Amino acid sequence: MARSQAAIDFLTSYGVVILAVSVTLLVIFSFGVFSPQFAPVYCNAAASFSCTAFAMFTNGTLTFTITQTIGTSIKITGIGCSTQVNGTGVGPEFGNVNLIGATQYYPSGGFTSGTTLFTNTAGQFSVYCYSAPGSTPAKGALGRTILGYVWFNYTYSGLPANYPTAQQVFSFSTTYT
Repeated sequence: MARSQAAIDFLTSYGVVILAVSVTLLVIFSFGVFSPQFAPVYCNAAASFSCTAFAMFTNGTLTFTITQTIGTSIKITGIGCSTQVNGTGVGPEFGNVNLIGATQYYPSGGFTSGTTLFTNTAGQFSVYCYSAPGSTPAKGALGRTILGYVWFNYTYSGLPANYPTAQQVFSFSTTYT
């Protein structure tokens, strides 16, 4: 009888532990802790720029707040957002490849060509982000990860418009919200 009692105690103890571990794993997996969609959220700004807030929406719109510390104001004439850098490494592969102010690249009220961004002052902008050739923004499912790059086409204050600078101002990783 003592042996059978010991066996029952042994099975019961280990059974409870196995059940507890199974329930814990079930809860962890159901919350998506081990999901491959989990990616770091970051915004790596170029020198003289800092991004303080950004969000990528499921309709393909990237909204961001950026500050420039160049030392003088800049006049932004175009913004581009793409998931890939072009072959020359100096602009977007898709979407607003010429970094112009044409309205089809921006949601209503998201950006106006000729906007002045003063030094040490934050500006908020919205732009469509592209991931493929054509005119369709990079739409995505809620929670899906997107990696991208943002460029400004701008001139320094006091310089004529025919001295533009095209520069990648930040790269980002986030999930669609």
